[in-house]
Amino acid sequence: MNDSIHNPAVLLRAAKAANIQGRWDARRRCLVRHGEHGEAPGWQPLEDGSAASQLQARLGLRVSLCKRVQRVRVEEPALLEPRFVEVDYDDATLGAATRKAIVLMAARLADPES
Repeated sequence: MNDSIHNPAVLLRAAKAANIQGRWDARRRCLVRHGEHGEAPGWQPLEDGSAASQLQARLGLRVSLCKRVQRVRVEEPALLEPRFVEVDYDDATLGAATRKAIVLMAARLADPES
């Protein structure tokens, strides 16, 4: 699997894992879903901040930071041997790295071979 949040298959698996209805927008090159109650109307990118938070909450993912090596870790704590994704960040990319790790972990959970 190409671990990129710009890979349509990764985004579709992430949406499937959290039961989020989405579609691929070829023009904007991102997976989009319809804004829900309290969100902006129209289609919004799945990997934006609110959608990443929704993925995290629906899947019960735990997010932690290691500031010493500047790495975000997202894991599924419910398993005896938890699966996890780690993404490096710098001071300017912490939010984006966190969202990326959440989306990649959600995609991994939906992939039976991971």
